[in-house]
Amino acid sequence: MQLYFIRHAQSANNLLFDLTGSWSNRVEDPELTELGVKQAERVAAHLAETREIEPVQKWDPHNVRGFFITHLYVSPQVRASHTGDLVGKALNIKPVLWDEIHECGGIYLENEDGLPQGKPGQNRAFFEGRFPSFQLPHTLGDGGWWDGRPPEERAECRARAQRVWQTLIARHGHTRDRVALVSHGDFWGRLAFVMLGMDPDKDAWLGMGNTAIARVDYMEHDEEVVLVYMNRLAHLPREMVS
Repeated sequence: MQLYFIRHAQSANNLLFDLTGSWSNRVEDPELTELGVKQAERVAAHLAETREIEPVQKWDPHNVRGFFITHLYVSPQVRASHTGDLVGKALNIKPVLWDEIHECGGIYLENEDGLPQGKPGQNRAFFEGRFPSFQLPHTLGDGGWWDGRPPEERAECRARAQRVWQTLIARHGHTRDRVALVSHGDFWGRLAFVMLGMDPDKDAWLGMGNTAIARVDYMEHDEEVVLVYMNRLAHLPREMVS
């Protein structure tokens, strides 16, 4: 299995923090900005590009020939879903909505006392109308995928990352599938620690710019995990990096 982790494009909350250095006035499930849409279109086109290179090497660690993605999973948070929708259209793949790859914390806002309070998230009708090509889980109903649960704790996020990795191994580990996840920066850090066998209780930030790509190869013959690259942004011109 080759696993490609793609961070979503710039969201309204990302821009808010860039401009103010604060999360005050953030929204619980932000849309992409105008720049974010352009970034998402760029990464989608990049992932769809292929080249005929001779001689063809069995292992292409720099994706010189292309990505040839076979499976696409997207987070249900709108900034990732919109990014994943554009990627899926470019690749001619139907994205699979996977709520387990949401950002750490889930859907929440601070109440008037400054305490985080869970919010519903988007529901089935929203996804059917906005992203009709998505394959939706049968568990997604009318109440919103987060359903007002309390914000996720850090330990819960780490445990979820472990579940996601084990699910990926079970579904794709002993195949030649090329699997893409469109997800979030903080969740990448948790998932990367799990995949690489590092201490999951460490709270380290592994930087990923908007639409940055990471690649992890799972070598099925000896179950070896290789971090080939991360935070790759070669598809964006300098003025579009955020």
